[in-house]
Order: sequence, then C-alpha cells, then structure tokens
Amino acid sequence: MRAVFRFLKPYIWLILAVVILTAIRAITELLLPNFLSDFIALGIDKADYDVMWKYAIIMLIVIIVGVLVTILSSYLSSTITTNFGYNLRIAVYEKVSKFSIKELNDFTVSSLITRNTQDIQQLQMATNMSLRMVLLQPILAVGGIVFAVKTHAPLSIIIAVGIVSLIILMASTFILAVPKFSVMQKLYDNMNLVTRETLSGVKVIRAFDGDILQEEKFDEVNKDYYKTGHYINVVIGLTGPFMTVILGLVGVAILYIGVGKYLNINEFGYESLITLNIYATRVIMAFMMMSFMFIMIPRAIVSAKRVAEVLNTKPSIEDPENPLLVELIDNNYQTTINDRKITFNGSIEFSDVSFKYPDAEAKILDNINFKVNPGETVAFIGSTGSGKSTLINLIPRFYDVTSGEILIDGVNIRDLKLFDLRNLLGYIPQQGFLFTGSVRDNVRYGLDLTDDEIWRALDISQGNFVKDLDGGLDYEINQGGTNVSGGQRQRLSIARAIAKNPLIYIFDDSFSALDYKTDAELRKRLKDVRGTKLIVAQRVATVMQADKIIVLDKGRMLAIGKHKELLKTCPVYREIAESQLQEEDLL
Repeated sequence: MRAVFRFLKPYIWLILAVVILTAIRAITELLLPNFLSDFIALGIDKADYDVMWKYAIIMLIVIIVGVLVTILSSYLSSTITTNFGYNLRIAVYEKVSKFSIKELNDFTVSSLITRNTQDIQQLQMATNMSLRMVLLQPILAVGGIVFAVKTHAPLSIIIAVGIVSLIILMASTFILAVPKFSVMQKLYDNMNLVTRETLSGVKVIRAFDGDILQEEKFDEVNKDYYKTGHYINVVIGLTGPFMTVILGLVGVAILYIGVGKYLNINEFGYESLITLNIYATRVIMAFMMMSFMFIMIPRAIVSAKRVAEVLNTKPSIEDPENPLLVELIDNNYQTTINDRKITFNGSIEFSDVSFKYPDAEAKILDNINFKVNPGETVAFIGSTGSGKSTLINLIPRFYDVTSGEILIDGVNIRDLKLFDLRNLLGYIPQQGFLFTGSVRDNVRYGLDLTDDEIWRALDISQGNFVKDLDGGLDYEINQGGTNVSGGQRQRLSIARAIAKNPLIYIFDDSFSALDYKTDAELRKRLKDVRGTKLIVAQRVATVMQADKIIVLDKGRMLAIGKHKELLKTCPVYREIAESQLQEEDLL
C-alpha cells in the first residue's frame, strides 16, 4: 500500500503540525476538569470570588486555545486529505490511461471507475478522520485514566471495567463486520457494471422489451449489495447503543458508589466526584471513537489495496527502454539507426506475424506476411472472425504480436515510443466515437487547427452536413454523439483523422454506416489525401478499387492482389463478391 500512502509524503510537515495541534487540544480537554474542580473547591465552597474569577479566566483561556487549535487542525487536515485525494485520483487516471486493452479487460471498466471514485473517497475520509482522531483519542484515553486514578484510584476500577467491556464489544464488531467490507466493494463493482450495461444498451433493451429482464438482473446484484450492507450497518449500528449503555452504567456506578461509600472521606468531595465522572466520560468516549476508527480503517485498507492494485499494475504494452528518437524535420518524421537517417514515408511490412490473446490457446493470426508501399491503399476482407480488425489493431500496438515483427519504413514499431508511433497514425474505429463538446473540438482533438483546415477535413470526409447544424462548428455534441446519426459519427471520426494529417490511415470498417453514394464519394476524395491507407471492410464495393486486397480466413492470409486477379485466383474472395454484387458489377 506504499503506492497509495506515498501521496501523503509531500504533506509530512503539515501532518506534523496537525499532530502538535492535536496534542495541544488533548491537553486543554484534560486540564479543564482539574480547573473546574479547583473552581468549586477553592472558589464556590469558600465563597472566594477572587479565586472564582481567577479560575473562570483560566478556564476561558484554555477553552479559547482549545477552540483555536481545533479549528486550525481541522483546516490543515482537510487541506491534507483533499490534496491527497486529488493527487491520488490524478495518478490512478493517468495510470489507467496507459493501460492496454488487456489491463482494461482484466480490471473491467466498472471496477476502475469504482476504484477511482468510491475507493479513493473512502481513503480520503479515513485519512481525515485519522488525522483528527487517531492521536487525539489515545491521548484523551490515557490522560483521562491517569487523572482519574489520581483523583480516586478505587473508583477508577469502574472505568477499567467499562474499558474491558468496550474492548470486548469492539473485538466482536471487528470480527463480524470487517471481513464483509471487501465483499461489499466487489458487489458495488457488479452493481456499477449492470447499471452501465443497462444505460449503454437501452435501445436494445427497449427494442426487445427487455426492461423486466434487466430489472431482474439489477435487482439481483442490488439485493446482494443490500444484504451485505444491511448486515454491516446492523452490526455497527448496534455497537453505538451498547457503548452508550456502558457509558451510562459507568457514570451511574461512579455516582452511586462514590456518594454511598467515599464521599467526604480523605478530602473526596463533590468536586472530586464531578471531576472523576468527567474523566470517566472522556475515557469511555475516547474508546468509543477509537472503535469507530477501528471499523473505518480496515474498510479504508480494503480500498487502499484496490487502488494500489491499479497503481502497481505494470502495463503489458510500454515504451521500449531505449526508444529511437523521432524528430519532425521539414514536415517529415525522421529517426536515426546506426548513423543512418530514416525518413518515415508510410511503408508497412508484416513479417511472420502471429498473434493470440493472453491466456488463449488458439492463434487469432498465424504467419502473416505482406508489405505495403508508401501511399498505397490496401484493403482487408474476409468472413466475420477472420482476424481483420485484430490485424490492424496490432499496428498502433493496442496489442503486441506474439511472434514476428511489424515494420514501418524498416523500423520495428516496438523500437518507437508509443507517442511517436501513434503520431504517425490516423485511426478510425468502426463505432465512430465522439467526445462531449463542439464539432470543432472533436475534429481538431487537441491540435491547433484553423477553421479552414477543419472544413477541409470535413469536406473530404463528406461532413458538409455540419453546415446545416445549429451553430455549425460550434454545434455541441452530446456524450457518445447521441445527437447525430451513426453515419455522421463515422464521417466526423474520419474528419478527425484527416485533420491530423498522418502518414498512415487505419480504417477499421469505418464506412459501414455510410450509404453507397457517400461511401463512393468519400473513397474518391481520399485518393487526394497524402498517406498510406489500410481499410478493413465487409463490402466488396468499398475495397475493389484498392491497390491491394488481402483476403483473410480463420487468421490466415489466403491471397493478396487486385480485385480482378482475386476473382480468378481466390475462391473465397469470389464467393464474397458474388454474394454482394451482380454479375455485371463484378468487373
């Protein structure tokens, strides 16, 4: 858990200040009953008004000091914990942003959201409570016991009995409740998962009238969470009343035995009895607060372990130890290998590439070999599950090859920083993803582009529909792009890639939502765009004009060639083409 609590290190001096202020606060609370005793014994009993004023002023000063240090320590502890939570959330977010698809699948998105929100919130609350209570309550407990024994040792035995009873109660609560905290966090992950699934798939759910089915799913996970939470709350909830009973019994016993047996014996007067009762209350209350801390801290430890798991997870795909330096010189990306300058032009080569998912037995891709020349348009086609999308997802290193290598202009992509590699690429997924914000922000996506450059990208991608939107480039896109159609989302995603002006375009079935006319016009305009183009498609009409067509089947490369060649030499390709086109359209 060092990975988590190291974020408190920058605030070590503030923590020390809180410790000192807390100690001062504890001292003021322990001194007040003594001053009250002297106020009664030396002032009220003897009707000495000078003494009464003296002790009244002393007590007022002590109270003011206690209030001031309490305010200051609360402010400092709040500052520490809010900054701790802030920095921890940033660290987790940045770590998750570097995860490969494998780590995201291992943790699941719903669990990562919980860890970066609720778990860190638990840590923040526990840290704040610890700074305020962990030192204060033990000092009050030990100091209260010392002053109680000093006031009257025999009656202090009653306090000891109360403490033993509290410890037994605390231990029972700890044993019954604490193991359930880890279970509760996992159940929260499950509930978050079902909720996200329901909200994301609301159209499908309603189309298939699956509201009741989803409600049953949610009800199941919600009931599990409810049962565990109810059990924990009942156990902890019963602790409070029992502690209050113990506190009351201790107070009654001190008064009953003190008045009946020890009052006015050896200078043990009413003032001493009152003082002893105050110290007894202080001690019992301190143990009550510590019991709540002992419940909160284990829950925070569970959250700390969950957050530490994220921070300690090493991404499976990282930058190489000694990456090649890539520089932009005269609008060209260049690197140097063995004193030889290489300019990236967009050529791609797959050399004996095989791939299988982690922990899987079968290969998804097997012995893939081909080369793409700079500026060429290469299409990948094949039946569903043939490995088309997997193949092109290896280029930006969403996954790493199991064997073989992928070269860009002769440079192994694993020798480049991920930033430099992906800077060469323009990636367009099948499901065009848009971010919340304006059309302008979505197209330029962090780049410093003029409106003219944005309109050029939109013109090429057939995104001129933006002119008809309310506000044009300033039109606000909803989360997930729900206020534009699927085809419009794809065209805006393509415009985003074009605006980047990359060397290599990767179209992962990015024309699937376009009508044939728009598809044809867009492909025509793409011929004027600089860069190598890799296209995964289901439509033969989309790929038939490509410079090369690669046919995949069950992870193997069956053939490579132009449309007319493959119609003659590749039965699988011809079968796909005949299923989509009329005989007169095949050629």
